[in-house]
Formats: sequence, C-alpha cells, structure tokens
Amino acid sequence: MARMLALLLRADTDAAVAVYLTLRRSTARKEAIYAAAIHLEAEATAILKALMVVVDAAEGERNSLAHGQYFCTDVLPESILWINMTDGVTIQTRLLRELKSLDFTTTPEQRKDFMAKVYHYTIKSLYSIRDQIFEAEHAIYLFNQYLMCIQGFKLSETREQIYDRIRRLAPMARAIRHLLELADRKAQKSPVWQYQQSYEFGSQSGRLRLEANEWVEIRKPSL
Repeated sequence: MARMLALLLRADTDAAVAVYLTLRRSTARKEAIYAAAIHLEAEATAILKALMVVVDAAEGERNSLAHGQYFCTDVLPESILWINMTDGVTIQTRLLRELKSLDFTTTPEQRKDFMAKVYHYTIKSLYSIRDQIFEAEHAIYLFNQYLMCIQGFKLSETREQIYDRIRRLAPMARAIRHLLELADRKAQKSPVWQYQQSYEFGSQSGRLRLEANEWVEIRKPSL
C-alpha cells in the first residue's frame, strides 16, 4: 500500500513510504491514497474502490485475530473460541464481581447475550483467512503494476492485460459486483440502501457463530 501511494503521487518511493508509515490508523492511510488518486481515470478509480473493499475485508480478519480474546473447550476440540476484546473484558469484570460476592448465578438473558458474542475458528476457516490475505496482497501487487503501466513503465504485460487479470481475481470480481449493486440501489433510492453497506465476503467471514446445541454442551457442568 505504501508503494501504491508512491506511484499515485509519482514521488520518490522512500519519501512516500515514510509518509505512509507515519499514518497510524488505516482510515487515514486510505484517505491519503484516495486523495492521491484524484487524478486517475474512471476505470482506474473503479478498480481502486473495489480493491479497497477487498483490503478492508482482509484487514478486518487480521484485526479480529490480533485483538480478540481466545479460549477453548473439550466439546469443540477442533475449534478455537473467540470473543471481541471489549465484550471479553466486560464479562471478565462481571466474573470478578461475582467472585467477590460469591454469587456465581447467571440469568438466561446473560447466557443468551454471551452466546451471541462467541464465535469459533476452525483450521479450515483460518486457512481461508490466510488465503483471503494472500489474495488481497496479490490484488495490490497487480494494481501497482497497472499504475506503472499508466505512468509509462515498460512491463511484460500491457495495461489492458493487467486490468483484465485484476478484474478476474475472485475477490475483486465479488467486490466489483457488490459496488455495482450498491450503486444501482442508490440510483433507485431503494429503502434498503442504508442497510446494504456490508461486503458479502467481508470482515468476520472466517469466524463461525456457535450453534445453540454446541452452546448447551459447552455450558454443561463437569460431573
């Protein structure tokens, strides 16, 4: 992404990378890229928007893995249970209060609320997240090649060939279709427009929500 900013700015790569790395929040980095891309033609801008959808999806998965809390159970030996960091801290705080008061009772509402916040990862879903991150990296690489062609670099493939390769990448094709559907809904002023902002293959796709029967087994006390 730092190299992308350098290409968009047509600037010295080292200086552009240094600027990019000073931006700590991903939102600020994306805003910098969009600002630098203001001179792009409509075709390139459309590809960039789709690319950002793909990057956001992979980044969301990475952030969940990095900032969630994990635990395990013998009932699901092939899975790792996951909960959002904020929810995990809230629950731990409540448990500490219960320890102090020796009141370990939980209401059905509390159990239901906790269940709704717990997901589990499997080996298969973790491999899926890995592949999603690799695909995003490959899409970024191809887009950088595309920008180089626009700027007159002599590469082994033409601009049109690279453009076709980008569009045929599975996550890019899904993102482009998603953005077109959103644009169509907006043009029609559909009442569901404001509720259709999530990407169909977006963040949290790797996590699996616990089924009710699995939750019952997890909550069953040891004999």
